[in-house]
Amino acid sequence: MHELETDYLVVGAGASGMAFVDSLLSHSTAEVVLVDRRHRPGGHWLDAYPFVRLHQPSANYGVNSRPLGTNRIDNAGPNAAQRWLPSGAMDPDIWIENIPYNETRAYVQRILWHSVVFAWLRTGKAQDAHQWLGAVSP
Repeated sequence: MHELETDYLVVGAGASGMAFVDSLLSHSTAEVVLVDRRHRPGGHWLDAYPFVRLHQPSANYGVNSRPLGTNRIDNAGPNAAQRWLPSGAMDPDIWIENIPYNETRAYVQRILWHSVVFAWLRTGKAQDAHQWLGAVSP
């Protein structure tokens, strides 16, 4: 049996394993051993698409060895709306119109519109969206 000494042992040569190793090698002098049950990098893609050969898996997965995060506040994600909450109670129509991102504001408006339309189609009665929306508050 042959022994290996390494700084990092990475099990799995799929997207995550390759991205981690790529980042380590690009930004440190660490020694890395990468093991996988398959005969070459690519992870589950080798099973799903055996005719595809990934010459540079990390580049093909869109990983560019960049640091995670940008030291700025997220414009999207689960915490973004926390910044948009008013200091006091506010009518939901006004709050929606003041969402600072056009795409997000349009998405919320479309969801609300579709909800009203589908409820009308289901019940045959005109719908009032205010029944579903309470005041927006901090």
